[in-house]
Amino acid sequence: MLALRSGYILHWFGPRTVGAIAIGSVAVGGVVGALAGSFGVVLLGRAIEGLGLGLVSVVAPTVIALWFPPESRGIPMGIWATSVPLGAAVMFNVAPALAGWGRWRAVWWFGVVICLVALALYRLFARVPASAAAFSDTIYAAHGLVWSSPLYNGTISGAFKNALDWLHVLGDLTPPYLIDKIVGLVSTAGGVHRLQAVNTMDFVVRALRGWAVPLVVPIPRAPHAFDDAGRPRDAQLEAQLRQLDHEVARAARQMATHGVCDYSDPLATVNG
Repeated sequence: MLALRSGYILHWFGPRTVGAIAIGSVAVGGVVGALAGSFGVVLLGRAIEGLGLGLVSVVAPTVIALWFPPESRGIPMGIWATSVPLGAAVMFNVAPALAGWGRWRAVWWFGVVICLVALALYRLFARVPASAAAFSDTIYAAHGLVWSSPLYNGTISGAFKNALDWLHVLGDLTPPYLIDKIVGLVSTAGGVHRLQAVNTMDFVVRALRGWAVPLVVPIPRAPHAFDDAGRPRDAQLEAQLRQLDHEVARAARQMATHGVCDYSDPLATVNG
């Protein structure tokens, strides 16, 4: 059941923190089981281990997706998929020897040692790449942002989504994520349907606790909308983009100066 809610936990705390908590929970469950004086306490230890493993089952694929590009994910995903049955097979053969050497508690202590080694390795290697850290730091330092994504299969592009996924590292800061940041939304499409990407980005802005300005600019037939220098061919489109920039700058200035803007508190009277 915890695995079903792990997505929300990952969103709020990030995979590095949740992964450490997950591995640590399995270790704590092992300690409880190793020190158990009754069958009920043994079951409690197994339950704590189960909570940790439920988180691990979601954290591991998430970390692999974040740290490895699509063309390189096959091997780490294969290792992860093999680790569970392989671990069970190893313990099936090792546990009798451990129990014969140090009775049944030795099996639990062996698991605790494995978890502590795994936790140390996870904390050592599960770090945010320098490029992703620079990207997230730049986003965090900005007062206003303009997001733009092409429409891809009815939503934002995979590359844009991968970039947004790195913003989870902002959850450890104060204030976290995109609190008090203003975001303008632009989408482009090869055809005439282009609002789906804007809607998706709007949901992401809300999830990251930012404020999206009501004015959006969905651009249809994008390959024909700009000249070779990247300038809009249509004066009306150029005016819309300039107006969006003005709205983002105006609201960001309000938020930086007064702590509120027209969109965060519609009842407030804010000048600037």
